Amino acid sequence: MTSSLNRPALPLEESIRQLYNRVERETIGAASSETHVIASDRRIVVVARGLPVVRNADYEQALRTEFAAELGCRIESLRTRVSLSDDEKMEIFEISRPLS
Repeated sequence: MTSSLNRPALPLEESIRQLYNRVERETIGAASSETHVIASDRRIVVVARGLPVVRNADYEQALRTEFAAELGCRIESLRTRVSLSDDEKMEIFEISRPLS
């Protein structure tokens, strides 16, 4: 991740959380109130709470496109909208290269 010369780079998980919430806002009009990210090796897991699971055809494509561009890799596999409860979901990304 690159950052402005005036700001230190954000930790990887925080950068991914902000990216994820931005994609939510742009595709479904709102962002989850609570978003947790675990990023390790070639896998990213996002658990988000505060919005119902929404079926939106543009959502998965936006996740794939934005994450690939930001991380500089291909999204090999993506499981989206895994419902954990009425207002909690999980997204699982497998990417083409290790994160570190």
